[in-house]
This record gives sequence, C-alpha cells and structure tokens, in this order.
Amino acid sequence: MLGIYLSMLNSAADQEAFQALYERNKYKVFHAAQGIVKNKLWAEDVVHEAFLYVADHYEELSGKYTEGLDGYLYRCVQCRAVNLLRRRGREESYEAWMETSGRDGAAAPEGDVGRVVAALQQLPKTYGAVLELVCTGWSTAEIAEHLGLSPRTVQRRLERAREMIREELSENDAADPGRGL
Repeated sequence: MLGIYLSMLNSAADQEAFQALYERNKYKVFHAAQGIVKNKLWAEDVVHEAFLYVADHYEELSGKYTEGLDGYLYRCVQCRAVNLLRRRGREESYEAWMETSGRDGAAAPEGDVGRVVAALQQLPKTYGAVLELVCTGWSTAEIAEHLGLSPRTVQRRLERAREMIREELSENDAADPGRGL
C-alpha cells in the first residue's frame, strides 16, 4: 500500500517524509481504528482511507501542520472509523463507543464508573486529548511529538487532568457523604 501513497506525492522529499509518517503510525492508527470498529477488515479500510486522504492532500496539510501530521492522522482515522460505523448501520456500536468515550453527553453509567465518566467529560479538551492518547497506548514522548509539545508539558497536562478528576470526584463525595470510592 505504501507504494500507492508514495505515487501520489510530487517530490522525493515529500515521499520520504510521508514514508516516515507511515512507518511511525501504521500500527498505532490501526489499533485505534480496530478499537472503534471492532473488526480487523473494517479497521484496515479505515486506515487505508486515512492514509489516502493524507497523501492526496499532503502539500496542503504539511504546510498547515508544521509540527507534523501524526496527530492529524490519528484524528482522521478516528473520524473515518466512526463514519464507517454509521455507514454500516452499526448504531449500537457507535453509541456504545460514544458513551464510553464521553463524546456526546449521553447519560453516564450508574455508580462509581458513572462518576468517573462524568468527571472525564468535564475535562477541558487540552487535558482530555492527552489523557485519551495515553489511554490508547501512546507514550508521553510520542504524544509530545505528535502534538508539538515538550514531554514535560504533556506530563504536566496528564498530572493536571488526574488532579481535576480527583477534585471532581472529591466534590461529588462532599455533596453526598454516603458515597465514596
């Protein structure tokens, strides 16, 4: 497949940069897609579509995302995976994914898990995005590279996200003293 993507690029420098992007991300984005669609073949289709899109629009995207296209590619795969579920009539899987990832404001599950999900939903996007990438298996160094941040900044955002969740859960416990984790 890499040959198809490379043939879409005009310069040798773009081909080299795209190949590096492909090699760094092919397994990560496949894992992310498979986690959403729960089907190996569908995940392969999603990843292929995302790489085709990035290759087709490489000049425009590489100029816009000077820090790198890794994060963009990851989001592209996520969106395509959700769209595939919609196209395939798999609303149950889509809604289950939305509910567990806290993206649509759906009612959270009951009990302690529900409280944690609700706290996660209230995180600002800058903290939630970093936490989401950690939960999907990315290292701090990888997240820093993909988001164009320093590893220390990523680590601080993770610490702040965890603290915000703790505070939210503590506030809920204070409001209802009979509950606790």
